Amino acid sequence: AFTAVAIVIFSGRYASCEEGHAKLFRADAYAIDVTPEQFPVLVNGGMYSRTSESIVDRLHARCLVLDDGVNQIAIVVVDSCMAPRDLLDDAKQLAAKATKIPTERMLISATHTHSAPAAMGCLGTDRDERYARFLPARIARGIQLAQKNLEPARIGWASGRDPDNVYCRRFLMKEGTARTNPFSGKTNDRAQMNPGHNNSNAIERTGVVDDDVFVLSVQAKDGSPIALVANYSNHSAGC
Repeated sequence: AFTAVAIVIFSGRYASCEEGHAKLFRADAYAIDVTPEQFPVLVNGGMYSRTSESIVDRLHARCLVLDDGVNQIAIVVVDSCMAPRDLLDDAKQLAAKATKIPTERMLISATHTHSAPAAMGCLGTDRDERYARFLPARIARGIQLAQKNLEPARIGWASGRDPDNVYCRRFLMKEGTARTNPFSGKTNDRAQMNPGHNNSNAIERTGVVDDDVFVLSVQAKDGSPIALVANYSNHSAGC
């Protein structure tokens, strides 16, 4: 979805840059560290509340700013399970104040990692308020640093499909067979997630999958990479 936003805003503008030679397309990216500085920290995504006392891998907000000579946009991907609207609105407001990029031209998403601080309460864990206060300013700073070093660039995009690695895991179940919701205690649902392979009570999947893959590539004039943005609606699983 976020790659489509970039295409809509810049496809016509980039053509006019080439034809009129009056405008210059510029871009830059910056990966700012958003690893928590205070511990313990709540971590969500494990179905039960848990905390972490240490760091295994650093977390980042990867920020990309694109400038077609008339407008600028910012695309950000944050290492977080989920991020609430109020937190992202705060980050956008701070970034807009520092960069003059309008908030409606900023798009921020999360990687949905299950091992990052709880910026939002979900999946059995409360929001870590201390980390939630820390994160917006870091995201805004990353956008500011990406904008600071804008350089002449070129951009391209493509789309394809990968139907082999994504499927709908929510099933319509025979009446009375869906498990009790472990979070709400609700019973008698008609749909259930992951009912098990060849479950005789599973009637059909509840929806179709989105198997589109979008890729946005941004390079410096000499062909060296600045950023690569990819969007694929897949909830990964594994070690």
